[in-house]
Amino acid sequence: MAADPLNIGAIITQLSRWCHGFHLDLMDDHYVPNIALSPATINAIARITDKHLWIHLMVTNPLSWPPRLTLPPGSIISFHPHFTAQDDQMIALIHQHRWLASIAISPDIDLATIYHLLPHIDHVLIMGVHPGFSGQPFIASTASRIASLAEYLHTQKLSIPIGADGGITMQNAHIMKQNGVRDIAIGSAIFDANGTIRADCLALLQKKAGT
Repeated sequence: MAADPLNIGAIITQLSRWCHGFHLDLMDDHYVPNIALSPATINAIARITDKHLWIHLMVTNPLSWPPRLTLPPGSIISFHPHFTAQDDQMIALIHQHRWLASIAISPDIDLATIYHLLPHIDHVLIMGVHPGFSGQPFIASTASRIASLAEYLHTQKLSIPIGADGGITMQNAHIMKQNGVRDIAIGSAIFDANGTIRADCLALLQKKAGT
């Protein structure tokens, strides 16, 4: 989302040597007041890269979106829970496509409210900002929330990887790893105001994050 939308293909090629995969935001202008990366754009990206894909759905009706996506098996699909039967349906739909089901947890959501879903999912995404816009400052309490979740997963003997997204920079990337994060989504920290890659920052971020 932080990249120059007119040069997505070239940016994918440039970033491929540096990253393990691509985190792609899909927003519908309802769940959050913003629009980003349509299914057509995400499918086009999937066709030009063999890197792992991680799709973050910020949408009002998540069940309507997976059928529009053409992604390789093993892709991560993160969605925000609605705390209804729809959550179970969404997990089943993601698994039906042979993708990994991931619950996205916004900063204002109590971690305990998603514990009942953990035995049924493959991944958890902790948001370091409120969803919707790139470039927001990192919420400091996120680190302790990640540590708490990691401890809970350990006590429950659940081997579920944790991802972090939002406000991650050279100053806090290593903190994410220290607190139990496996997957880090980095956007505005590696792009300038025009969406152009800052390769020096990306290399330094990878070094600090220990990736």
